[in-house]
Amino acid sequence: MPLPFVSRRQHEAVLADRERIRSERNQFAKDRDTYKSAAETAAEKYTDAAIVNDRLTEELVEVRAKLADSMAVEGALAAQIHVMAGHDLPPEVEMNPMTRVTRELELERERADRLQRQLDDAAGLPPGRVEDSSRWQPGYQQPKPTKETTP
Repeated sequence: MPLPFVSRRQHEAVLADRERIRSERNQFAKDRDTYKSAAETAAEKYTDAAIVNDRLTEELVEVRAKLADSMAVEGALAAQIHVMAGHDLPPEVEMNPMTRVTRELELERERADRLQRQLDDAAGLPPGRVEDSSRWQPGYQQPKPTKETTP
């Protein structure tokens, strides 16, 4: 066979090869479009999330500022309440934590004693210890002291 002629087998092989290349090209184009679409969707979602995040960050800064202001007001009110109640607590700056806690404990004990006296007065209890109830409870027996309860 001379050069310009091609056998049927070679021609069909060339056509099959062209068809394979076209299908691969089309498949690569579809994959490219899919990846491009996925990238665009991800970029849109990231942009939306970034916008929301920026807004939330701004709101957080505003809320922190309001909280700081309210804590300052609360501290000032607490100091005024202590002054009005007559508690002679020095300012927080001058006291170390242990002294402050000890002083607060003393104030709380004074408050509890005062409230107990008011309760006793309201209930009609005599000052001091409660009397032995054996006089009005005939079946009452005094508990026996044990080693754990005796000093």
